[in-house]
Amino acid sequence: ILERAFDEIFAVNVKGGLFGAKAALDLLRQSKGTLIFSISNAGFYPDGGGPIYTASKHAVVGLVRQLACELAPHVRVNGVAPGGTISEITGPPSLAAFCAGKQGPQRAELIRHRNPLRLVQQPEDHAAAYVLLASDQSRAITGTIIESDGGIGVRGMGYYE
Repeated sequence: ILERAFDEIFAVNVKGGLFGAKAALDLLRQSKGTLIFSISNAGFYPDGGGPIYTASKHAVVGLVRQLACELAPHVRVNGVAPGGTISEITGPPSLAAFCAGKQGPQRAELIRHRNPLRLVQQPEDHAAAYVLLASDQSRAITGTIIESDGGIGVRGMGYYE
């Protein structure tokens, strides 16, 4: 199970990002475009999705920074690191048995109590960060990751009443 989960998670989070960047590179250079990776607060802090997921998101942080260095000045590369968010996204099939019970009201309360702003974040809470990084208003930004996580970095992954 561990090896299959590792392969699934790294294939999506790291290999998918790298191959996606490679596939779009010529058009991105021609258009002076931008790549925006979705990371996660797990790219910066532990206890946000287990060791494989956390390691894969740390790898994506490195990928963003390396690609930003290599592709400048023609392509900007940035990321958004959402915190816990209520969505339909689930873990890999190989770990489904271990992820049961981490959805619904329990998940919402966990998210609320893990961030200082006490937000139960929805996907739309992160949209403006992506829009900013895609726009010309961020033309001086590359190699940066916006942490859209309710302020977890202010106090870590603590539990707030």
